[in-house]
Order: sequence, then C-alpha cells, then structure tokens
Amino acid sequence: MINLKSSIIDLEWNEIYPGIICYRNMLKNPKEAYETMQKSEELAEGNHYLKKWDPWAAFGTYAQPKDSIDLDSAIKNEQFEKEKALDDEIREAYLNAISHYFNNISIDRDLPERAYFSGHSYCKYFNEVDVLKNKMTMQYHTDYIISQRDMPGPKFHTTCTFYINDNYNGGDVEFYVNGDVINHKPKAGDLMVFPSGEPFYHGVKTIPDGNKFFVRNFVMFDYDGSEEWLANQKKYGAYRWAKMEFERIDFEDKRTMLYFKNGMPIQYDDAYERD
Repeated sequence: MINLKSSIIDLEWNEIYPGIICYRNMLKNPKEAYETMQKSEELAEGNHYLKKWDPWAAFGTYAQPKDSIDLDSAIKNEQFEKEKALDDEIREAYLNAISHYFNNISIDRDLPERAYFSGHSYCKYFNEVDVLKNKMTMQYHTDYIISQRDMPGPKFHTTCTFYINDNYNGGDVEFYVNGDVINHKPKAGDLMVFPSGEPFYHGVKTIPDGNKFFVRNFVMFDYDGSEEWLANQKKYGAYRWAKMEFERIDFEDKRTMLYFKNGMPIQYDDAYERD
C-alpha cells in the first residue's frame, strides 16, 4: 500500500498539460544511472541486483529487481552495489513524486484506497521500430486497459515513467488529449506522472538511432468487477465466460488504441489496411 508523504520539498516540476506533470532532476547522477542500466542490459544474464533482461514484445528489453530470495544467490560486486543504489534512489523518487502529485496536483483524481505500486521495470527501447510506418514505436494508447474495465482484478490508475538518458534521436512522448496533441522530449532524470485512463492517450515516436532507457511504474488499485460482468460469469459459467471474454478482449484491444495517418486519427482496420 502507498503511504503518501505529508510534505515534499525541493521538487522541480512543470505542468506539460493539465494533469500531466514532469518532475525534473530526480536523479543525482543521470550519467551514472545510464551507465549502470546500460551495463546491466549488455550483461543481460541477471547475476546481480536486477533480474535477467527479457524481450519486451517488439519494443525492446526489460528487467525487474530481484526479490529477497533471489538476492541470496546474486553476485555481490560493484555492479550489484550500483544496481541496488540506483533502485533505492528510484523507489524514493517515485514516492516523492507521487506524494507531491496527489497532495498538490491531482485535484479531481484522489489516490484510491489501498492503492499500491505495480512494481517498476527497467526498460530499453529498440531503435527503428515502426510497424505501421508512421514513425511511432508505440501507438497512442491508455495504460488503463479499456477492454477490461468491467472485469475484476488490478487496474491502472496513474502512470509514472522515469527517463534515464536523453542521448538518442527521436523517442518523443506524444499525448493526444481531447483533440490536443502535446509533444514532449524527456530529459535525463525526468519523471513523468499522469492519469492512466482516458482521455490521456499517449504514444512514443520511433528512435532512429541511440538507446532509450527508462523505468516504468504504475499506481494500481483492485476492482471487484461490475455487477453485469459478475452476473454473466454466473450465467455462462466461469470457463465459458472466460473464453468469451478472451475473444472479446482480443478484438477490442487493438481498437481501443488511436492510430493516425497524415495527422488525422483513423480506425484500426484502416491503419492496418494492406495494398
């Protein structure tokens, strides 16, 4: 559970758009943090504080901190200490930013009761990922999974993304909110916080060259499920209803994202049209 700090001082921040806050200079030494993540990803095997770096769909690679049991067998050397120090700093920065955000910024979006962090992931984007040939590595989406809104389970409430380096081309974060397009190129040490749900659609521009490292985290809450969803589960039986829901979600997920062509939003089927 997240216990907000009552007062946070000395946080540098600016409002990119109502509800979208960029906290600046949240790392003591961004260059060292970048080098630590880069070396961890290059080694990849996960012998130190972070787990093994695994494929992240078509986007890149990712790793997470080890749990206490796995840490017993980790190699305790300089790389271990650097990864641990970075992880401690990032955890503290997340709590500081979220405390400031909900105490001072998020007026109409209170922190849910018994909210918790999803657990952060260290990530790297591959360069030149552009599946739709629209210069977007990740299409416009909300982190809150719209297709699963009625289902019981954990839900995304607030997105918190930590940017480790900025020595790459492209990779801008672009928002599409109520018809407004907001483009932002993060700087090393930035921590961006914004609502995970509608209307805060966002995507990531393609990276022509260089490596973009960042850390993802989310404020989560548990949902019991809508009355209609639970009634249908009882009506059809758990197994049949799960199969029906899987098929619906597979269809809807692609269509709850936003796609653009020549600066105009288009439908999924038009975006994936083949000559």
